[in-house]
Amino acid sequence: MTAWETVVAAIDTGDPQWVAERVLALGERERREVAALLPAHIAVAEERAHARELERVTRRERESEAAWREHVRRAERAGRTVHEYERWEWNTPWNRPWSLEREANWADSLRVAGAATIGGAAAVVAWLNRREFQERGEASGATTAILEGVLSARPAAWQEDFATRAALRLRPAPRRRRRPDETDALALAMLRRTGVVPPEHDPLVVAWVRRPPVREDPLLDHLLPRLFEAEGVGAALRGERAEPPARGTWLATLKRLAGQGRRDLLLDGCVRRFLRGGEAADLRFFVRLHELLQPTPDEVSKRAADYLRLLPAAPGPVAEAALRHLRGLDHLDHADVSEALRALLFRPERKLVTAGLTWLDAVARAWPGDLDELAPALGYAFACESADVQGRAVRIAVKHAKRFTPVGAQALRDSFGVLPHQLGETLVAVFGGEAAEEPPEPFTPAELPAPRYAEAFPAPVTAPVELGPCWGGWESAELWLAGVVRLHHDDRDGLVAKLSEWRLGRSSHERPWLDVWQWCEEIARLILTGGSPAGGLPRGGAVSAPHLFLLRRWAEVHSALQGGVLPPYLLAEPTEGTGHVDAGELVARLAGYERRGVEALPADLQ
Repeated sequence: MTAWETVVAAIDTGDPQWVAERVLALGERERREVAALLPAHIAVAEERAHARELERVTRRERESEAAWREHVRRAERAGRTVHEYERWEWNTPWNRPWSLEREANWADSLRVAGAATIGGAAAVVAWLNRREFQERGEASGATTAILEGVLSARPAAWQEDFATRAALRLRPAPRRRRRPDETDALALAMLRRTGVVPPEHDPLVVAWVRRPPVREDPLLDHLLPRLFEAEGVGAALRGERAEPPARGTWLATLKRLAGQGRRDLLLDGCVRRFLRGGEAADLRFFVRLHELLQPTPDEVSKRAADYLRLLPAAPGPVAEAALRHLRGLDHLDHADVSEALRALLFRPERKLVTAGLTWLDAVARAWPGDLDELAPALGYAFACESADVQGRAVRIAVKHAKRFTPVGAQALRDSFGVLPHQLGETLVAVFGGEAAEEPPEPFTPAELPAPRYAEAFPAPVTAPVELGPCWGGWESAELWLAGVVRLHHDDRDGLVAKLSEWRLGRSSHERPWLDVWQWCEEIARLILTGGSPAGGLPRGGAVSAPHLFLLRRWAEVHSALQGGVLPPYLLAEPTEGTGHVDAGELVARLAGYERRGVEALPADLQ
């Protein structure tokens, strides 16, 4: 065999490790020859793998059908009736779980072949990120280890170049992704292996934190400061819990690092991240880390100016944490405290305004001289939408009334108009002025509009001419399925004539059939020609559970047609525009089944 034939044979096995061994055994000239032929072989490898998979599926279906028939024969010999639902019982000889065959792993095999033969580092990075491979999904963890081993055979300078380029090629991960990407894993592994300084690239930092922390990580000193700057880190770590932090999580690791000389770096990083702002959910991890570190009064005092800057506009959890730590200090500048209280009591969140009033009350007791400087802050609290908060602000104003000079009293009187009449009168009795006028009359609500009811479901199909397409929405699909079942019993010749107007493909759809319209066409094909393969339902995880149940209804109609046990009508045909079935109609349908001795289809009955 030539070098190329050897590599192709290895790729066809679907074993990336075998591919690596075959390719690494080649000489330099042979590797260049292989590298030149690989791009054109992508489509060929996929087609070969598809053909092998199709052969395997066909063989499996023959075996499953034979097992099912044997099951039926044994039941008949034993005098037992076989029910149709048994056909779909999981993990039986005729319905075994699917497993991924190694031969189907053509993409990983090609990844390894290119990584071992292509010359330049940039070209290898481009090869590993080819769209054809990405569409097949990410490489497996085992393949990532094989790729790292293949790349480690390159010169040191080449590996450093690859590591940097692979890191810069990383892209922001979608928020819906729940697990790390193996492309990220390879870039991180090569950075650690080479010791090259990681580039400043936000997706690299996100990829780093999406994986469990590594002890004695050579990337730590470079990437830890970037933890608080890279976009996406908070979103990636928002699910970590801090009470207490689980072993092996980033919160637990960072708490340990705080005790190893990195406490100031972590505290400064948290505060710096808070000041940058962002969504509350994306800051959740940093709030938990900050509180886990439990800053001391001295540490808070050093950062007091920054904590004060967080009170006006930071997300609620951040502002709450800042306020909690500031209240533990007893040497804040009075002007700073007054400004902070005004910012806090102007916020819309009831919880923060309530906490601000508690702080104002405590500050007022220790405040030297008059309280005129605190009057504007109380005025902001008067305007809160919460009646409880307004009442509390009024009580505090009355409590400290003697410490306001005429100037402070006037500042409070200017805000009386935003209070309810009764609370305003309470303050007028103490500070003078005028309260808001009593509302002239109580609010009279307008008459509510009449409720809207769902429209009735379209009339059932009772004649072939009424049978429309099945792909116009869920209503069309339900009408079509129920109509075909009814017409098959009442007017089979008319149904055949109507379905003959369709232009069906020459062959059945490739299984499994994931969409209702595919089942629709296969049911029509079965009625017209009497021939259609056994229905192919997708295996677990390929579609959502509700959609799989929906497909089961179509599958059992298809199977009942093949077995000649189709009922005269369906029980679950909707009568309401919401998809519900009228209770009285359902009772009538069940009674009709009982009179005719018809056995309900399992999914239709459910």
